[in-house]
Amino acid sequence: MPYPFRTAVEMFEMGRRSGKSIAAMKHENELAGHDADAFEERLNKITRAMDDCIDRGLRMDGILPGGLSVRRRARGIHEQL
Repeated sequence: MPYPFRTAVEMFEMGRRSGKSIAAMKHENELAGHDADAFEERLNKITRAMDDCIDRGLRMDGILPGGLSVRRRARGIHEQL
């Protein structure tokens, strides 16, 4: 891994020394362990999951799954905006 770190302080210091953003350093770390195409597919899969979650939240009302009885609010907030 080209930019190993254990703490946020180490990560920020590495960024300062290297002149790279945290995102750029993390990207290089990911590519060191994965093929670029495989990495891109993983990112796309995560993005699709996040988009699906947002879409579902904006579409549905009621109570969120689980035992806490948390009311869904995204749709109402979105409509107010």
